[in-house]
Amino acid sequence: MNDNKDNVVLQSKNAKSNFGKWGWIFIIFHFTSFFLQTGMYADGQNIVAPLIAEATGSEYSSVLAVGTPCALIAIVAYFFMGQLAKKVRVSRMFGCCLILLGCSYILMCNAKTLFIYAVGLCCCTLFANGAASVSAGIIVSNWFPKKKDLVCGYSTAGCNLSSAAYIPMLAFLVGAYGLSKGTLVFAIFAIVVGILALILIKDKPEERGVYPDNVSKEVFEREYDVVREVKEEEHEWTVRKTLTSPTFWIAGLVVGLQMVGTTGIMTQLVVRNMEIGFTETQAITMMSIIAIVGIFGSWAWGILGQKTGTVRSIQIFLVWYAIALALNLIGMRWSVYISVFMLGVSTGASANFVIALPASIWGTKEFKYVWPFFYILYSCINAWYGAINGAAIRLIGSLKGAYMFFIILFIIDLFLTRFIKDGMYNPDYKKEQELLHETEK
Repeated sequence: MNDNKDNVVLQSKNAKSNFGKWGWIFIIFHFTSFFLQTGMYADGQNIVAPLIAEATGSEYSSVLAVGTPCALIAIVAYFFMGQLAKKVRVSRMFGCCLILLGCSYILMCNAKTLFIYAVGLCCCTLFANGAASVSAGIIVSNWFPKKKDLVCGYSTAGCNLSSAAYIPMLAFLVGAYGLSKGTLVFAIFAIVVGILALILIKDKPEERGVYPDNVSKEVFEREYDVVREVKEEEHEWTVRKTLTSPTFWIAGLVVGLQMVGTTGIMTQLVVRNMEIGFTETQAITMMSIIAIVGIFGSWAWGILGQKTGTVRSIQIFLVWYAIALALNLIGMRWSVYISVFMLGVSTGASANFVIALPASIWGTKEFKYVWPFFYILYSCINAWYGAINGAAIRLIGSLKGAYMFFIILFIIDLFLTRFIKDGMYNPDYKKEQELLHETEK
């Protein structure tokens, strides 16, 4: 065997954060989009929804019920957004979605009827995910084809920061200035960020004079497929091939099942810990701890994914999370405290995999053709978290049954990961394998 093999440091295993100036600029924007996504249409509804019920004279349950049809409408719209991403500059879509998110937030938070609120929430859901996931996912694949795990580890930390900081800031502003003026700060912020994104963000690194993953020309030519794009009529993964591919469905299930479990757990963790015997204040404090720890957890799982591969890091995550849930089910204070720490470390990882796994499997050239369908599949699965929690409460009167069900889902998910692997259809990974075979001669 050639001794040079020991000197080969493949970029797919390189966990150094040397993304370059323009790479870091995009990561900051992506981080911000996740911060706004989580706060504006998800966590922030804890403050906004009760005030909308009061402003519109509606039942609080009616305001909450609006969320489901809005999510379903948005899922359908993702298909058209994904098709649009093939025709226009995706960086412009990213910026425009942030601008429209800010405008939608103004509409939603100034609603005087339940219908207007529903329209605003539907638009917020669509444009928040359109920015942070649909369009940004394609940009990640273009800019960071081999460092997508590490990049997502930084970017998705915005979700955790939002969970920790958005609600306190929103509560203060709304309490001081009212719903309309208090939320205007975040709306204007989203619009400004969107305008700056239109100026600063580009679709591809080549447009900024750099190579993917900020590597040198020598490394790029040695380890990457030099053909970075194919014409739409020449691409391999057509709609038919995508929807008839077992890999597509299995990968979508892998991401969807781990996310529906994570979402279902985190959205009702305060209630679950109160069932165990903690006070509401204690349970809310635990959620804050999880969010803060999760900021660093996202980054740590990003490094793990970069070092071990996306699929292996998903497998470790599923085992880790199942153990955390089992400790919560024990119901003793010591076990819940350990569970809180484990959930905090791992919760941020679930969002990492949504982009990192398909980017790893299909690579830059085919990602934008597969991604819209993949994201719709994932979203459809994730939408069931509320139904699972609701069924558990109706059947046994607590969330304990839901947690048991989620553990079973994670075990099934772990089994499914056996049928996928990193770089299955990714030319960049095939180039790496060719390089390794050459060094073995």
